Amino acid sequence: MSIDSKHPVITITRDKDPYEAKFHFETNRDFIVNEILSTTNDPEKLFEAIIKTILIGKDEHVDYLKMAVVLNAPEVTVSAMISSSSKWKSDEDICYRQKMLSSALAFDYGETTLVLLRSMKDIDLRALEFGTMSHKSIARVEKYLQATVGVNMNMPKEKSEANDCAYLWLFIWAICNEKFDVANALWSLVDSKMATALLASRCLDSMRKNTVDGNQRDTLNQNWSLYTERANTILDNCFSAKRTLTKAMLVKCRETFGDSSALLIGKTNKKFIENRACQAKLNDIWMGPLKSDQDANPNWKIVICLALPILSSILLHFKEDKDQQKCCNVYSRPFCGKVCHFMNSPIVKFLYCTVSYLVFLLFYAHEIMFKVYENPTVIEYLLMAWVVAFLTEEIKMFIEEDVYFRDAWNWLDLAAIVLFCGGTCLRFLTCCLDVGRVLLAMSFMLFSLRLLHFFSSLKVIGPLLVMIGRMLKDLVQFLLILAVVYISFAVTMQAILYPMSSFEFQTMQNALKRPYWSIFGQLEQTLDEFQALIPGVNCDDKSTYDSTDSKLQMCPTKLGTYIAPVLLAIFMLIVQILLLNLLIAMFSYSFTKIHHDTDRHWCYLRFRLIHAYYHLPTIPPPFSAFYNVYVIVTLLFRRCKRNSTMETSVFCEKLNKNENEKLQRWETIHSCDETAVTQKSDLQEESKVSSPTPKYSPPDTVVKKVFFKNFKSKILRNQISRLNLIDDNDE
Repeated sequence: MSIDSKHPVITITRDKDPYEAKFHFETNRDFIVNEILSTTNDPEKLFEAIIKTILIGKDEHVDYLKMAVVLNAPEVTVSAMISSSSKWKSDEDICYRQKMLSSALAFDYGETTLVLLRSMKDIDLRALEFGTMSHKSIARVEKYLQATVGVNMNMPKEKSEANDCAYLWLFIWAICNEKFDVANALWSLVDSKMATALLASRCLDSMRKNTVDGNQRDTLNQNWSLYTERANTILDNCFSAKRTLTKAMLVKCRETFGDSSALLIGKTNKKFIENRACQAKLNDIWMGPLKSDQDANPNWKIVICLALPILSSILLHFKEDKDQQKCCNVYSRPFCGKVCHFMNSPIVKFLYCTVSYLVFLLFYAHEIMFKVYENPTVIEYLLMAWVVAFLTEEIKMFIEEDVYFRDAWNWLDLAAIVLFCGGTCLRFLTCCLDVGRVLLAMSFMLFSLRLLHFFSSLKVIGPLLVMIGRMLKDLVQFLLILAVVYISFAVTMQAILYPMSSFEFQTMQNALKRPYWSIFGQLEQTLDEFQALIPGVNCDDKSTYDSTDSKLQMCPTKLGTYIAPVLLAIFMLIVQILLLNLLIAMFSYSFTKIHHDTDRHWCYLRFRLIHAYYHLPTIPPPFSAFYNVYVIVTLLFRRCKRNSTMETSVFCEKLNKNENEKLQRWETIHSCDETAVTQKSDLQEESKVSSPTPKYSPPDTVVKKVFFKNFKSKILRNQISRLNLIDDNDE
C-alpha cells in the first residue's frame, strides 16, 4: 500500500552474521538500493549510514530534501540537499520553503531548523501553520503574549528578513509549544539573548502554573531554570566587566519586545531580580537623584529634609547627571531644582505616604472610638477625602495592571474602601447608626492591616509577610479537613444528647458552639452539660426526658451522658494531637522553604515597592486625588485610541541610535561568552552520561539501539510516515 501511494519503504533484514544487515529502500516498485551495512555497536554511525544510503537514490519522484528534513539528517547532508533542490532555489515556490521550515519546527529538529533558516532570505511569519498544536500559528502566540504573559509584542505585518526579529518570534513559538530542541537552537541566533531568555522564563512560568501533568510540569521547571540561569550568567558577565553599561542595558527600551526593557520583562522572575546588577540599578532608582551612598546621604539627613525640604539642597549630595530631566521648569535656579528633584525621588514619596497614612489611621481611630455625631465633623470630611484618594489610586492601578486581582493587598484595599463607603452611608441614617459604626470599625481594622504593606521594604519583616501569606494558604487547606471533623462531631453530639430538640437557630448555634470552644480548652460548660447540670432546670425526674416541655428538652438523655464523653475524648484526640500537629508541620515546612530564600523574596518585594512608588505623585493622599483623576482620564483616552506606546520612564529608557547599538554590542559580546560556556557544559554532560560500549551486543540489542535510542523512542518507519503529513498539507 505504501509503494502504491508513492511513499518510500524501508526494511532491515539480518543475515546469519549478527554484525551484518541488509538494507532495502524501495519506491514505485523500482528497486533502488540494496546495501549491506555493518551493524556495529555505534548506533550513530549506523544511523548516518542509513541516511546516506537513502539519499543517494536518483528517483525523480522522490523529494530527497523533504526526506532529509523528516529523517533529521546531519547538517552537512541537509545543506547538500538544499544545494541540489530545484524547488528550494525556485523563487516562485515560496510555499515549499515555508512548509519545509514548518515541518522542521513541528518535528522539533533544532539543527535542521538552523540549516533551513540560514538558507532562507525572508520568512512570512503569518503564513506558518503547524497543524493541531495549541499555538499552531505565530498570531496565536502574539495573542497569548499580550493576554496571558503580559508582554505587548506585535508581530511584523509583512514578510520579514531572516533576521533577529523572525528568529525571536520562532523562538517564542517553540517555547509556547514545548519544542525545546528548536528553542535552544534558535536562542543562539537571536541578538538580545538576555531579554529573550527572560521572556522564555516568563512564558514557561505562566505555562507551568496552568498545567496539571506532573511530568510536563517537571519539564517546564527544568527549562525555566535553564533560561533563568542563562539570563543571570549574561548579566553577571556584563556587570563584572562594567557596571555603568550594565545598568543602562537593563533599562534600555527594546522595540522588538514591545518597547519594554529587560528589567520589566523579568519583573516576575525572583531569581533575576535578586541579581546584584538588578539590585544596584534598583538602588539608584530608589534614591532618585540622590547618591545611594550611606556616607553621603545618611538616614538622619533625609528625615530632617522631610520636615524642611528646603534644606535638601544644602545637606544632601546629588548625583552629577548632565541629562537629568527637567523638573518644575527650573534650570536657572539650581537651589529650587535640587528641592524639586528631592521631592520626586521614590524614597521621599514612600516616607511622605507612610506619614500620611499614619495620620489617617490616627484620625480614623479618634472618630470611631468616641461619640459619633449626627452631623459630620471636619475630620470626617477629611477622612472621606483620604478614602477618595485611595479609591482613585485603586482605579488607576486596575486600568494599568492586567493582573490587578491577583494581588491580595488589592483585595484588602477594596474591602476596606467598600466597608468605609457602606458605613458612611448608613451613618447618616438614624435607624442604622449602629450598623454604620460597626462597618466603619471593621474598615479601620482592614486599613490598619494595610499598614503591613509598608513594612515590606524592611529586610527582616518583608520575608515574614511572605511566610504569613504562605501559612494562610496552608491554613485554608487545613480548615477544610477540620471542618469535616468538626461538623460530623457537632451533629453527632447534638443528636445523641438532645434527640427531641426543635428546629431553631438556637439549637444550631449550641450544636456548633460546643465543639468549637472545646478545641481551645473551654470544657467546663460541656462537662457540666454531660452531668445534666443545667442552671434553672431540674433534670432528676427521668420520666420527663421525653416530655414536650421546652425546659425539660434542655436536659440530655441518660444514654447520651455516657456516650458523649467518649466522643468528646476521641474528638479532642483527633483535633489536638493529630490535626494541630499536622498544622504545625505544614507551617514549619512553609517557614523553612521561604527562610532559605529570604533575600530573594525581600529583593522581589523591594522591586515591587520601588516600581509602585516611582509612578506615584509627589504629593501624598488626600491631595493626590486630583492627579489620580487626571491619570485615569489619560489612560482611558489612550485605551480608546488603542495607543499602547509606553511612556519613557527610569525602568524603560529610550536611547538614541548610537547608544542603543553600543549597548547591543556590549550585550552580544558577553552573550557569546555565555553561549560557548553553555555548549561546553552540555558536551561535558553528554560525555558523563555516555557509558563505554561493550565489545559484543546481541543482534536484538543492536536493532533496539537503532530504532529506539537514536530516534528518541520512535522507530524509523514512523519517521518516514511523517512524509504523509507534509503531503497532506500540499493537497
